[in-house]
Amino acid sequence: MNAELKKRILVAAPPEAVTRLSKALGEEFDLVFCHSLSLAHTLLTQCRFDVILGGMHFDDSRVFDFIRLARAQERYADVPIVCVKAFDGVLPSRAYDGVKRAIRLLGAEAFVDLAEYRRIYGKEEASQMLLDTIRAALQSSCQKAVAQQPAA
Repeated sequence: MNAELKKRILVAAPPEAVTRLSKALGEEFDLVFCHSLSLAHTLLTQCRFDVILGGMHFDDSRVFDFIRLARAQERYADVPIVCVKAFDGVLPSRAYDGVKRAIRLLGAEAFVDLAEYRRIYGKEEASQMLLDTIRAALQSSCQKAVAQQPAA
């Protein structure tokens, strides 16, 4: 796919997640990685992204701050945000539900537990599930934008 036609994703994740997320997302998207909240702020201010992907382990688990930062900027009000847990680590079910609820309340569209999907379904299927979630979020965002357009 032509790089100019690729949707650009800001991926806020720790350095150790770059390889895993790059492999999972493949070459369909133009990926821009950041590892700190301060760099995320700079990138959100200076660049344009079609999707925002926040890793649960981003900058010492500051993903909630990251979502707030993105949603505070008018230009990202309708840009889909997907949160992903790329690494193993089991949360108690109540905590897990609380995390999913919190990211939705902050404005994220979806949560993908890539580590759990990899364990259950395998790497390829887990990657496909992440891609499908991102594509669905993009599609939903496009439909909202069209619906908000004034009638001609």
